[in-house]
Amino acid sequence: MTRRIRAVFEHGVFRPVEPIALAEGQSVEIKVPDERTYPSAQVVLQALLEIAAIPELPPVDGLTSDDHDRVVYLDPNEF
Repeated sequence: MTRRIRAVFEHGVFRPVEPIALAEGQSVEIKVPDERTYPSAQVVLQALLEIAAIPELPPVDGLTSDDHDRVVYLDPNEF
């Protein structure tokens, strides 16, 4: 069984944030994810500009977001 345990690294030791049920001296494996990297502001801006440039086309089936509930929940009174 795998459990996820949050911990803080202090003075060279991982200290669990909450109490955990482990036997004293029990061996565990700790996986530390790589630091997250975020795109630069320029990359985000370019992506937003590309999205904004996509033309808004009318739906080919004649339905709009206003028809969502009627279509998804198939209101029998509508058909």
